Amino acid sequence: MRGFEYSDCWVDDARLVLANAQMVVRKGGEVRTRTRAISAKRENGLWIVEAEDIDTGEKFTWQARGLVNATGPWVKHFFDEGMHLRSPYGIRLIKGSHIVVPRVHTQKQAYILQNEDKRIVFVIPWMDEFSIIGTTDVEYNGDPQKVAIDDNEINYLLNAYNAHFKKTLSRDDIVWTYSGVRPLCDDESDSPQAITRDYTLDIHDEQGQAPLLSVFGGKLTTYRKLAEHALEKLTPYYKGIGPAWDQNRGAARRRYRR
Repeated sequence: MRGFEYSDCWVDDARLVLANAQMVVRKGGEVRTRTRAISAKRENGLWIVEAEDIDTGEKFTWQARGLVNATGPWVKHFFDEGMHLRSPYGIRLIKGSHIVVPRVHTQKQAYILQNEDKRIVFVIPWMDEFSIIGTTDVEYNGDPQKVAIDDNEINYLLNAYNAHFKKTLSRDDIVWTYSGVRPLCDDESDSPQAITRDYTLDIHDEQGQAPLLSVFGGKLTTYRKLAEHALEKLTPYYKGIGPAWDQNRGAARRRYRR
């Protein structure tokens, strides 16, 4: 029997998103939480965007010289319902679920399990006391806000784990589950596993004005690369947008320590 070892990095995803929002504010931008876009339309070379505070119901209207549709799993829905435009691509929602159990091994390393269906499942130490086991890869057709693990996914992850470890787990060992959806650009692949995980950017304008940049796919791992690629698409429309700056900026504030 042989194995291999490699190094990787991890990040607190919620803190990373918050850090980006804080940077936007430091650069002079405005961040509106608890706000949803209702509609957007082109008018006299501008975008007119209507939004709503989801807590108070108060509505706002903004004008913009350009619009980015980066609504994730709702990207096609906003084309259909918010802008009444035809989406250039379809979207397929692929659900990924994890189970959290009391820590199953004392080593600091994570494990990669090769499953019978040729997928891999990770067993990752988390918060000293727990292990995360995941993920699944299932086509999803429901509301992205209501995504949740199902019985088949629980059985799948438990079976994958129990096939590799002497101490087996059951449903009673699960302390928490969580799920999310990957909004993947539809490349008409037959199986969820075969759909490309890369992102697709589409830009469209009206006689050179009011560009609409739409983001299909993408994930947190490559969000900075995606953002630079998006700015490259928008550069022809705005003078002084400047060259790419992010790659050599140094994203981390602290050096990584083993």
